[in-house]
Amino acid sequence: MAFEYELNPFWKFLFSFCSVAMLSRESARGTMGRTNELTLNQSSLIGHMVIVKCNLCHRQVHYLAADLAELLGPQRRVFSLPFRCEKCRKSDYLLISVRIPDSRDFGKIILRRPAGIKKVLLWKEERLR
Repeated sequence: MAFEYELNPFWKFLFSFCSVAMLSRESARGTMGRTNELTLNQSSLIGHMVIVKCNLCHRQVHYLAADLAELLGPQRRVFSLPFRCEKCRKSDYLLISVRIPDSRDFGKIILRRPAGIKKVLLWKEERLR
């Protein structure tokens, strides 16, 4: 005799959320190789948020992996992003981490999202020859 039980919507959501969190842990650890080989495309498919923290001045910035994949290319490695701190202008002290936003993060974390691309014309001075 088979036992069937229909879960209410809350438990269905909770189980699906837990399975996504477990998938992201496995993806970041073993399934896709070592953690430092995680690409922006893989991270955006999981739904990661990329956190860049400067250990010198303690500035912390949050990005969506999907936004970074559009701007920097989907095959770029997450932990080798070309960033430097905007406050102290150093890149030697940056710590990059990823995580899935949970329900406590919504409405509290400020994300840095692309607002457009600005082209700048550069000029140089040289002598008339």
